[in-house]
Amino acid sequence: MAEQKAKPWYKRWWAIIVFIFIGLIFIGFLLPNENTQNSQNSISDVGDFKVIYSSTSNPDYLELEKIFKESRLFDEVANGLNDILILPQDIEIVLGECGETNAFYNPENHQIVMCYELIEELSSSFSNVAESEEELGYAIIHSTLFIFYHEMGHALVDVLDIPITGKEEDAVDQLSSLILIEADEEEAVLDGALWFFLRGEESKIDELALADEHALDKQRFYNLVCWIYGKDSAKNTYLIEEGYISEERAERCPQEYSQIFNSWERLIETYTK
Repeated sequence: MAEQKAKPWYKRWWAIIVFIFIGLIFIGFLLPNENTQNSQNSISDVGDFKVIYSSTSNPDYLELEKIFKESRLFDEVANGLNDILILPQDIEIVLGECGETNAFYNPENHQIVMCYELIEELSSSFSNVAESEEELGYAIIHSTLFIFYHEMGHALVDVLDIPITGKEEDAVDQLSSLILIEADEEEAVLDGALWFFLRGEESKIDELALADEHALDKQRFYNLVCWIYGKDSAKNTYLIEEGYISEERAERCPQEYSQIFNSWERLIETYTK
């Protein structure tokens, strides 16, 4: 009997259709509270998030582009953000082939770039641990959105001139986690954390890694797990029981999450409509 050929990675993305509305759900954390004083905000709302699909000739990436366009995932994310955030200029969300496995924010042209190569790597990484096609699909889309909101954090820090103490990479990990956790989508953050763990298993810790602006992958894994636990320690005791985090770190996580929430709420509230 001939060996069954594995489905192309992009054909496992059926789950993206389920998440057509995911961006609008997840940005609830950014909604202004009753104490927001927008009348004191001197920034003119003249900008928007805009989605751009860059050209590609790769058949796999053309299929992925088609899925994104038909599902309107990032278009809905952009629309939801535009309904909530005050921007002094446009921020472009660029999806396409980059020639490298990456996602990044470019402050020179104010672009959030989501590379198809990165999404392909996510599929490959999670294929080794997912127990079903459904689980694989959710892991890919969850981690993709975690990465997007991380890069969006860099964009907001730049265009809104948000003050950050410490490492900006840690701060925008916090923002992405808050957006997802406050939408009761802890699984999305956990999948993002799992991706860091899988990368950490394969990476070499050398001087270059220690000097990098990013925390080590496994440190980012434990940070994200801590914040999930800190949001609702009673609900998330399984994270200790199943060895995701130590009791020693978990003890401080509720206070850590509360501090992060309050800090980002104060930083972002004057830029909401």
